[in-house]
Parts: sequence; structure tokens; C-alpha cells
Amino acid sequence: MQILTLKSGGFQLSAFSKGNARIALAGAILFAVFASSSQAALQSPKGAEVFGVQPVIPVPPKKTVTIGWSYPVHMETPDLVFKVYHSTDLRLPLREWVLLTNVPGNCRSTIVNANQPQEFFLMTASNYLGESNFATRD
Repeated sequence: MQILTLKSGGFQLSAFSKGNARIALAGAILFAVFASSSQAALQSPKGAEVFGVQPVIPVPPKKTVTIGWSYPVHMETPDLVFKVYHSTDLRLPLREWVLLTNVPGNCRSTIVNANQPQEFFLMTASNYLGESNFATRD
């Protein structure tokens, strides 16, 4: 039996047995199908709609400031709290600065987020007797 086989350069006439002819014909058909198909990108039919192509915007690193202070241990009471205030405007009166956080009285530092180009911080001490004046630098 003679059959037509597909080679990379074209077709060629060859002699095969009936069983080999079927295998060769199946191989030639598969080769022809794969050779004629284009290499299209694999994609989901609704992939672009569901996920879309969105640009990746890098998130800027979180900026933090560590604020540390000293306070006499002998003046520490169980209800002592340090209040940290902040503002982005030095012209604003101190009493109008926003309370940022309360720090337990046994701590002597805190880490706060600083999201603005410039931020200013003040601190008071507070206990059952009331709140102190704003801390000054000595």
C-alpha cells in the first residue's frame, strides 16, 4: 500500500502496511492541524471585563516618626497618660492642635504616622489632677 505522508518540505509518497498507514495518516493530519494553527495568546472570554488591565501604581512607603521624651520616674502615677498633639501649621494656636494619640505613662516613646510633608508635634502629661502645659524643650 502506498500513502501520502507529510514531511517538513512537503508531501512524499511512501509504502506502508495498513496499520502503519493509519498511524502515518493520523500523524500527518495532526501535523497539518498544528502547523496551520496560529500561536494566539490564551485568554479568558470575559477576563478583560472582569479583571481589566489596570496600571500598577506603587504605594509609597509609610512614613513614621519616633517621638521620645524623658519624664521623672518618681512622678509617674498609675493613671499617667502622655498626650501627643500635632499640626501641619505652626501659625495655628497650640490649643487648636489636634490630639494624635495617648501614650501610657510607663512608656517614654511612641511611633506615629507622618503623612504630610511637614508635621509638628507637642506633648502634655495628664493624670487625675489634670493636663499639664505643653512640653517645652529644656
